[in-house]
Amino acid sequence: MFHPEKMSRVTIAAPKAYMEKAIGILYDLNALHIEDYTDKELPIGSPLGDAEKASELLLDLTAIKSVIGGWLPKKGGVASDVSLEEAARDVKSVREEVSRLYERKKALEDEEADLGREEKTLMFLKEAGISSFDQLSGYATLEMACGYLKKPVALKEAIVFSANREKSPAVIFYRKGDEDTKKAVQESLTEERVEAAGNRDVSASLHAALERKKEIMRGKQEIDEGLKKVAESSGRLLSIEAGLNERLKKSEAPLKFAVSSNAFVIQGWVPEKNMGRLEEKIKSLTKEAYLRAEEDENAPTKLENPRIAKPFEFFLNLYSLPRYDEIDPTWFIFLSFPIFYGFMLGDIGYGLVILGLSLALRPKFREIRALIDISIISAISTIIFGLIFGEFFGAEEILGNHLTVYFHRIEQVSELIMASAIIGLVHVNAGFMLGFLNEKRHHGWAKAILAKGSWLLLEAGAALSALSALGYANVDMMVPVAVMLASVAMILKGEGIAGVFEVPALLANVLSYARLAAIGLASASLALVVNEMAEPLFHGGPLMIALGIAVLVIGHSINIAMGIMDAFLQSMRLHYVEAFGKFYKGSGKPYAPFGGGKEDK
Repeated sequence: MFHPEKMSRVTIAAPKAYMEKAIGILYDLNALHIEDYTDKELPIGSPLGDAEKASELLLDLTAIKSVIGGWLPKKGGVASDVSLEEAARDVKSVREEVSRLYERKKALEDEEADLGREEKTLMFLKEAGISSFDQLSGYATLEMACGYLKKPVALKEAIVFSANREKSPAVIFYRKGDEDTKKAVQESLTEERVEAAGNRDVSASLHAALERKKEIMRGKQEIDEGLKKVAESSGRLLSIEAGLNERLKKSEAPLKFAVSSNAFVIQGWVPEKNMGRLEEKIKSLTKEAYLRAEEDENAPTKLENPRIAKPFEFFLNLYSLPRYDEIDPTWFIFLSFPIFYGFMLGDIGYGLVILGLSLALRPKFREIRALIDISIISAISTIIFGLIFGEFFGAEEILGNHLTVYFHRIEQVSELIMASAIIGLVHVNAGFMLGFLNEKRHHGWAKAILAKGSWLLLEAGAALSALSALGYANVDMMVPVAVMLASVAMILKGEGIAGVFEVPALLANVLSYARLAAIGLASASLALVVNEMAEPLFHGGPLMIALGIAVLVIGHSINIAMGIMDAFLQSMRLHYVEAFGKFYKGSGKPYAPFGGGKEDK
């Protein structure tokens, strides 16, 4: 629970004739994290024969889904065990029908685009007063200009077809060679290109274009209905796709094996609890199979936490997984993150809103369920701190019932900052203690005391010095000074010069937790301001009361949104920046078992 799950490094070897069967066994077991074979003594294997065909069919399915994916079931299908030939027939049948309908739809869309351009031209001419395309051409002495008027014009040497108002369509004819009129026309119009097209009637052509667009829309709807029916009748495509993905995964597995003309070798890691089952399966393959297990600190990381703490693995996936040989900080985050969050937000009403929203969203968003579960736990912490602070949407009462205020944030600012510093001191030292355990496990007691215990000694010396200076302890000042100097020497020995340079940063680390008080004060103050803005409005008529309710809803909604964001981000920062550096290295590689479905327990 406090360390990643124990792993065994395994090497499996067997005659090549059993390779495909071994791949099936390992896939079904879904427990072996296969390592790329890097030893140059043996060549790397090649994909099985059906890999290329499976890849081609998956590409066809991707193309089909790009067209009908919106009508297919949202959930993926159970892997179908059909043969490649049967899968190919099914995929080909659907692909041909989808291609036929898609090509028809694409042709209609292209025609629709052309009609759109024609409609724009026809509307332009109709609004300009041109009734037939005959009017646009066939003049030996006139030139034509089309466009939208920048402003109404009065041109004596031109014929203007237009409503003659700003931005209205206009067709203007003027005498060839009349440069003055041409310049005036150009200054009056934004250019619009109109091509003369036979002797068509403009209104009739526009009516025909609009009717054809309606026909195209009906045609597209019919095609969409056809595509929808194809999707509904092809639900097993998702099962075929899942089966092909499974087949491809198995077919490409030899790319991670060493394969000779007679044998194959697989290397990887398996959780210790699955070791017996793996050994049993491999030995049932053939008497000639060989399996060796050994300890290895370079194993992948598989986190093992109880259900209540598991959502907080989200922060490690977001940051970096612990290495296999170091402490899993999930519990550390689980215990402290909700406290930071609740301390900052600290309001019964706000906590109830966050809790209600989280519970409502939880069934709908499975992909972010870990984050929602974190919000639920943090909302409960917010309610608890709200009871301590005696705050309900910024007020000290609930429906006329006065709350008991155990700690008044706004009036007890100094105590609030002191509480934040104490929380920071505890949190940072918890990091040092976890670091001590890590060092002891890897390098023994001496290294643990020098590298991490020295920091605790430094803090003890600083605390003794402060108590002596304030008159709370009757100690010679040379004693704490000597303790601090000795601790610095230990840090130099344990962590090198880089550790010594970190000594001044220790105070900054602790003071950084003052942000807990700052954000909490800001949230409480804003809630108070919102209430004070709304309160006078409730003494007016119905309209003012409605306005007062709006002020409360909008104001507190904004404060809750800001509070959630600040509490979440700052709590993350205090873990990642202030505490993790004391014990956590991270950079673990995730455990990824070869297989499908849930891991075999």
